[in-house]
Amino acid sequence: MEEMEKALAAIKNPDLASAMRAMVSHQARQHEENRDNLKAIEKKLDNAFVDGDVEGHRRYHQVLIERAELRNQIVREALIQMGKVGGVAAAGWLLYAIWHAFKLELFK
Repeated sequence: MEEMEKALAAIKNPDLASAMRAMVSHQARQHEENRDNLKAIEKKLDNAFVDGDVEGHRRYHQVLIERAELRNQIVREALIQMGKVGGVAAAGWLLYAIWHAFKLELFK
């Protein structure tokens, strides 16, 4: 802040220097207010976690994500397997239908 005062003292126009001092003062107050607001938000965030355990909360969500990914993988693999089995069953049924139709034509 001392450097700012030196810079403002070097300004020849008193009206400009006064306006600059007012602006710097306003920005300093605004900075203090923003810092106080951020500290209050940080305190609220810390209090939002059980015993302030942010890392434990992150691990909990990581476990949930891994569980959901594993479930999706199992479902995907089951659907692929069902598709394979269903394809073989459909092919078998088609062969049976052709054989049955052939037998009906043969023994008319």
